[in-house]
Amino acid sequence: MYPLLHLRHWLHGIGKLRGFGIQSPWAYDFVKEVVAERSPYYKYGELDHNTHVQGSDQRLCHLLLRIANFCQPQAIYIAPKTPPPYHAYIKGGCERADIVSNPQDAQLLLLSVHSPNIAETISHLPSTVNQEPPTILLLGINDTPNTLEIWNHIISNPPCTLTFNLWKMGVIFTHERYQPQHYILNF
Repeated sequence: MYPLLHLRHWLHGIGKLRGFGIQSPWAYDFVKEVVAERSPYYKYGELDHNTHVQGSDQRLCHLLLRIANFCQPQAIYIAPKTPPPYHAYIKGGCERADIVSNPQDAQLLLLSVHSPNIAETISHLPSTVNQEPPTILLLGINDTPNTLEIWNHIISNPPCTLTFNLWKMGVIFTHERYQPQHYILNF
């Protein structure tokens, strides 16, 4: 990894994981109730036992479950070559959701920043899917300086309005009612 890049991210996000410095009530609630939540969820034990993930991957998987539970999408798109535990945790967070093969039809998307034409894919998403704007989870945004550059390019263009850089993953909300806000959190 890139230790100086990680240190820079950590220093920039000091204090924000607890919600300090976040002015939007909606974003503050998302950080406090989803990202920084430490209480065990109903599915953790079962999924941890079945998938055998540990350490930082387990922490990321738990976050994926909480985000899926928070969004309650009707349809989820998961990019090809995504690790199988991520599928299980996202589906565990919203069991009634269908897994679709077209990102245009999904309210929750799990993508990789390493995918070809990722910025173009995100820019061509519809503003609403069944009355709910899509939420995008983007893996690997801080893997290299190049992937961080791709992330910064993506969040500076529509439809991205509210974004959270969580080091291993970025969360993009495309709600038009919010002013563009970009947060870096220590997660």
